[in-house]
Amino acid sequence: MLSHSLGCVPLHGIVNKMEPPPDKLVFHASFYSIRKLLVELEVASSAFSWLWPDKWNNLYHARNIRVPSLYVHSKNDQTIGHHHSEKLAEAMEGNSKLLILEEFEHNAIYQDVSDNLYNPILAFLRD
Repeated sequence: MLSHSLGCVPLHGIVNKMEPPPDKLVFHASFYSIRKLLVELEVASSAFSWLWPDKWNNLYHARNIRVPSLYVHSKNDQTIGHHHSEKLAEAMEGNSKLLILEEFEHNAIYQDVSDNLYNPILAFLRD
């Protein structure tokens, strides 16, 4: 299963309830907390971030996912920093892989069907 950005939220939340569970997951350009992301994007003030509900907390769910997962993110993503995927992959404690790319933007998964983007994803799925 593949999810992207905001679409990663429901997948993080339901994957452990899926029967049968998927064989593997790919999360592209995911964020670990909507609250943290809103502060980083300067939509919310860090002084008042506690006022924003953090219902979309992928980090909370990632800690419990047992399906092998690949987090894909680009250093060139200007919407969500790649450190979000790094933190999510780390939270899965060895049950995930992290692929940090250099040249792709946030929506690359839809816009760029180059081998540089898809070959590592396909290799993970075949492995």
